[in-house]
Amino acid sequence: MFEPYLKSFYIRSTDPTQIKILKLEVLTNLANETNISTILREFQTYIRSMDKDFVAATIQAIGRCATNIGKVRDTCLNGLVQLLSNRDELVVAESVVVIKKLLQMQPAQHSEIIKHMAKLTDNIQVPMARASILWLIGEYCEHVPKIAPDVLRKMAKSFTNEEDIVKLQVINLAAKLYLTNSKQSKLLTQYVLNLAKYDQNYDIRDRARFIRQLIVPTEKSGALNKYAKKLFLAQKPAPILESSFKDRDHFQLGSLSHLLNAKAVGYQELPDWPDEAPDPSVRNVEVRGAPWGAGVHGGAEVGASH
Repeated sequence: MFEPYLKSFYIRSTDPTQIKILKLEVLTNLANETNISTILREFQTYIRSMDKDFVAATIQAIGRCATNIGKVRDTCLNGLVQLLSNRDELVVAESVVVIKKLLQMQPAQHSEIIKHMAKLTDNIQVPMARASILWLIGEYCEHVPKIAPDVLRKMAKSFTNEEDIVKLQVINLAAKLYLTNSKQSKLLTQYVLNLAKYDQNYDIRDRARFIRQLIVPTEKSGALNKYAKKLFLAQKPAPILESSFKDRDHFQLGSLSHLLNAKAVGYQELPDWPDEAPDPSVRNVEVRGAPWGAGVHGGAEVGASH
């Protein structure tokens, strides 16, 4: 219905953030193989916006377009990789997270991109982005056998200063390298696990103890040690990039609950559609007295005759 009016949903700089994101949602839903090149060119201009929330939503929209339309996946991926040289840390962080999800669909074809992202660990400081890069390198460490141990070496040096979410991924990376490339990473893995053993966060301490017992064979390690590779190196399904509006269709349009995407106090649920059509006579309204126009007209006539 809205496809012929695609340009009507182009975003203006004067639009408030909420309207920008709603228009972005419409454009993403209207994207198809015919108009995707036009929409992607439009998205490229949005990334230069000063509105950071809108920029993050645009990068996510590019990821959704790449997921839904297979023929532009490589184009979108290369475009997101170019954003990694952006000076804005938020743009880089959001790009890393989306690239990680896209690479899970075809990891073997994009080892060069994984290598490029590995180099970014020296510059990117946003915890979620660093954690995403480490997860990606750990998951596909066999595709980058020369680079992955070096990344672990660098992360071991800065381990104590990292955020908790990054530390957990460093431990996971160490475990996967221990299982796939023990010769180069055995001592590094032991060093990281010893650091994690005395960390202030109990989740990190517990993870380190669990992984040590799981991957390092001892008399007490039990039967789980045999299945360490199956546990850590199991193939993960690629994530589905979904709209943030996907759960809003059950709230009444225009209500506060629909705006917040959460049930507000006093919200009344929409009734279910009836199985049988209601009696149409309930819609008939009885009109009492003469219509207003007729009354005025009649009064005028009376006054004239008088």
